[in-house]
Amino acid sequence: MKHTAFFLLLFFSLLGNEMIAQNPTSLVVKLKNGTEQDVALSTLRKLDFENNSLVLNYFTGNSETYLLSAIQNVTFKNTLGVEENELNQMILIFPNPVSNVASFKNLSDGEYLLTVFRQDGVEILKTTLSSSSQRLDLSMLASGFYFVKVNGQLLKMIKR
Repeated sequence: MKHTAFFLLLFFSLLGNEMIAQNPTSLVVKLKNGTEQDVALSTLRKLDFENNSLVLNYFTGNSETYLLSAIQNVTFKNTLGVEENELNQMILIFPNPVSNVASFKNLSDGEYLLTVFRQDGVEILKTTLSSSSQRLDLSMLASGFYFVKVNGQLLKMIKR
C-alpha cells in the first residue's frame, strides 16, 4: 500500500499542471504508441494503480488496464460549454432530491432501459421507462445518493 501511494504521488507530480482541469468531465490516457483513450468521468467508478498498471473500473463492471510504462501522459479534460441543441437533448431528472416519484424530461418517443446504481456501483434497479409516462416510483429506495443511467446518460440523483 505504501508503494502504491508513493508511486501515485510520483506519477501525478511528473504529469505537472497539464493534468489539472477545473470541473473535469473526462480522463484522457495518451499512450506512447500515439493512441488516446478519452473516458467520461461519469462512467468511471474507480481509478487505481496496481502492479505497475493504471486500472480503470467502470460502473458497468468492466475494467481497462494500462501498463504505466506504455503511458505517455494522463490528463483531465473539461468541456467548457454545452451547445444549446445538446442541452435541449439532455435527459433531466426532477425534482432532485426525489421524495418518492422521479420525473424525466427530454425523453424522445419510445422506451428506455433505466438502471439505478448505488454510490458503490451496485445495480439495485433495472426497469423500462416509457416516453409517454416519464415518471418512476422510487419510494422503495432508501435515502441516499444514486446514479441513474437512462439512454446512455448517467444522471446523479438524491433520494430523500
